[in-house]
Order: sequence, then C-alpha cells, then structure tokens
Amino acid sequence: MPTNNSNRTATIIDEYVGSRLKSLRMDRGVSLNELGELVDVSYQQIQKYENGSNRISVGRLWDFCKVFEVVPNYFFLGLWDKNEGRFHDTDFIRARHSFRQARTAHAALNVGSGTSRVLSR
Repeated sequence: MPTNNSNRTATIIDEYVGSRLKSLRMDRGVSLNELGELVDVSYQQIQKYENGSNRISVGRLWDFCKVFEVVPNYFFLGLWDKNEGRFHDTDFIRARHSFRQARTAHAALNVGSGTSRVLSR
C-alpha cells in the first residue's frame, strides 16, 4: 500500500522530470521567457520546474506536452528497467540525473547564435 506523502516537497523524480523539460527546451532553442509565455507562467517558475525545486502538476505537464508535441511518457523515459521489469532504484535515478545535468550544462556552453528553432506555435 502506498505511503501517504503529506510532505509535498520535490523528489528526485521531480528533479529528473525537470531536467527532461530543460533538455527539451534547450534542444528546441526555446528561452525560459518564451516557454513561460506559452504556458502562462513566469520564467522563474519554469526555472524552478527545471531544477526540480517545484513539482510540475499533471495539468502543467500536459501543457508542456502540447507545446513541444511530445507524449507525457517522454518526461519519464529512462526510469523503467526493462531487464528487471521494475523501476530503477533512487540511486540509479540520482546518477542518471547527475549525468543529464552535466550533459545539459556542457550543451549550454556549445549553443551558438546559429541554433535552429524547432518549435512551431
């Protein structure tokens, strides 16, 4: 039986989903301001989603799916262990999340003015 999570603080899963959002946004060449305008929140709120300090509601996740034309599963890819038929443990997820953060930071250093935008409104 699931435990009652009355503590509404963000979890490693929230951080992982946020990092997927950030990677997607950066891959598409969309600024924090642009994404905020598209889903009607501030750029600060987008930053909080991306760094995992604020949880993304299901409704807001759906908004991101519509903007980027991805299915909700996109944000959870990599959490399921196909070989074991279960979700990865939190240590594995933390390691994967750390790797994604490093890769995203590295990619941000390589983004130039010639980056093409793939987002259509």
